[in-house]
Amino acid sequence: MSPSPPPGGSTPFGGLPFSPFDLPPSDGPVNWAVAEGLARLVASGGEEEVEPAPADSDRLDAFVRVAELHLGEAGALDPATTGAPLRARSVSRREWAARTLDAYRPVLTALASALAVPAGGHEDEEDDAPVEDDPEGRAMAASTRGLVFGWMLGSLGRRAFGPYELPLPRPRAAELLLVPANLAEFAAEWRLPEDDLSLWACLTEVAHHAVLGRPHVRSRLESLLVTYVSAFEVEATAFEAELESIDPSDPTSFQSILGDPEAVLAAVGSPLQREVLPQIEALTAVVAGWVEHVVADIGGRLAGSATTVDEALRRRRVEASWGDRYAARLLGLGARQASAERGTAFVAGVLERAGEEALARLWTSERSLPTPAEVDAPGLWLARVAMEDGTQ
Repeated sequence: MSPSPPPGGSTPFGGLPFSPFDLPPSDGPVNWAVAEGLARLVASGGEEEVEPAPADSDRLDAFVRVAELHLGEAGALDPATTGAPLRARSVSRREWAARTLDAYRPVLTALASALAVPAGGHEDEEDDAPVEDDPEGRAMAASTRGLVFGWMLGSLGRRAFGPYELPLPRPRAAELLLVPANLAEFAAEWRLPEDDLSLWACLTEVAHHAVLGRPHVRSRLESLLVTYVSAFEVEATAFEAELESIDPSDPTSFQSILGDPEAVLAAVGSPLQREVLPQIEALTAVVAGWVEHVVADIGGRLAGSATTVDEALRRRRVEASWGDRYAARLLGLGARQASAERGTAFVAGVLERAGEEALARLWTSERSLPTPAEVDAPGLWLARVAMEDGTQ
């Protein structure tokens, strides 16, 4: 069964100032105007949003500074990846979705470019030419991808606390986008002290920013992601059939296929993806495990309801949203709770055998990043890095 679409009305176009069918052809494989319009609409639920109050911004900025200070005192990575102190920027859900869509554009463009080329290339025979060989077909395909990406980012924006809702590198910046409305809503739902939740969330975002901002970690993960999304294989006839099922006079005909990324994109995995996927999963698992360790250590000392907050956030990862599942399929990101548990087991294994000093070796260079086999056998990783250090 396909995941349920996020809220935002019975049709994805009801609140848009345009129809995706009426736009001129896109310059590339994605109609970004459609993507941003739908991302904003879905993130806001089609309703007017109240902009974050200055008091919320000041409060979250204070928590970011506390997180940065304690990470530094703990000997963890320096979160100031640009050389400037981090600052919080409180944003609405719709602004988070639009800004994040822009941040993910390089990876999404690589994905869309792969989806625009059918497996085996174009047919030579005119009668069998893929639908994207004509301007109208290209425009429809670009709008379709814009809808998919926009709906995915809008769904994520409805629950994101900060920039690292997905463990993807962001453009270098000295600010963290935080969504006070989502923090307040989650705190109320779980009856958590909002300050404790906000502190925990800021610790998590700052820790992600520190590790994913390391140049060699960023470069490695970006390279793996681009390789993965560029390796999708597309059946031209399947995609053509999906487009032909859409009735331009009935925008709701799009909604019936948006729930399944494989259906709407007609994309299938490839041997190269099966080779790259374990490497993506290994790296993101170790990032998640290290962040969990650092946040639990610091947050456990600072947040009075640390145990309750930690359990609520664990449940949040288990109950993945529609956007989470879509992103996992399209970008090669596994289930977040399973990834966190795998990474936590790796970190625990390192600490048990060699302590914090050995764990600090994790992010020193690309050669220190664990292989998929080493993530599940931390003793192998310790032996290898010790040998490379010349200590064994």
